[in-house]
Amino acid sequence: MIHQTLPGADRSKNHTSCSGSSSPAIYCPILPALRLFLSRNLLETIPGAICELEALTVLSLRNNNLRTVPAAIGKLLNLKELNLSFNKLRWLPYEILDLVKGGTLKNLIVHPNLFLESDDFDKRHSELDDQSIESSGEVMKASHVTFLNIDGSRHSSSPPAPSRDYTLEGPYLLPAAPPNYKPSPPTSDQVSRVPSLMEVALRACTQSPQLPQLDDLLPPDCPESLPTLLALARRVKTAGGQTCTMCKRSFIIPRTEWIEWWDCTPIGDDITDKEAGFKQEIDLQTSHIPLLRRGCSWQCYPTTLNPTATPSTR
Repeated sequence: MIHQTLPGADRSKNHTSCSGSSSPAIYCPILPALRLFLSRNLLETIPGAICELEALTVLSLRNNNLRTVPAAIGKLLNLKELNLSFNKLRWLPYEILDLVKGGTLKNLIVHPNLFLESDDFDKRHSELDDQSIESSGEVMKASHVTFLNIDGSRHSSSPPAPSRDYTLEGPYLLPAAPPNYKPSPPTSDQVSRVPSLMEVALRACTQSPQLPQLDDLLPPDCPESLPTLLALARRVKTAGGQTCTMCKRSFIIPRTEWIEWWDCTPIGDDITDKEAGFKQEIDLQTSHIPLLRRGCSWQCYPTTLNPTATPSTR
């Protein structure tokens, strides 16, 4: 633990050290609190190293060209303020709920962005006026689950994948799944959680110091998807890794993905009734945020989405 003598301390008080003798100096632990402002830097990605700064309390990334936020941002549990406004984001990672629900985040600024909206957004948004502000941290709606092949391509019988088929050029409305929607894999064969050989090989590649040069070692007759998958492995490593939102295992190639719209309004315990009323009005924008969830196998998906009886919980 780092300690520092505070020269401006009140020396009139008697401070006793561990040995029992009086000391005129005050010793106290230094708790680092980092603030990082990176607005207007034309950033297209967030380096994973930023997500390793455990002492980070303020992170401003407004006015950049970000299209994604790494899942590793969920590690910043001491973050109090996060500004992602004025970017090109279509969704946020599901792991941001670790900050909203389990961290110290008090101020989340995410608009304007080009977020995906559910096709019944207008109806759902009108209902928020009658909801209590304490309802933050609840899932509002979910999309269909997309099942992906071992090379990351979409299975032919699955709906479009939110992360690749819904670009900045459109479409802008993502169909919500029907009430009590029960996803199921597109095949009746036995489904396993065991990773594919391709997944295992890519994980090994991320541990190699030669990862940036592996493309040069590929034979001319290699599968067309291999360079793309190596590029994916590099992006995942640079972003700080990613874990399955169902079983929490690390992975490179997602096998399932879907969008859940969550109320991401951070509410502190010390907020007054007057402040709550004002905050509810301005935080309607953060009460319907699309969060991208990904699974590492065809067994990693919710059994039921959009239940009508009780709301889904994380």
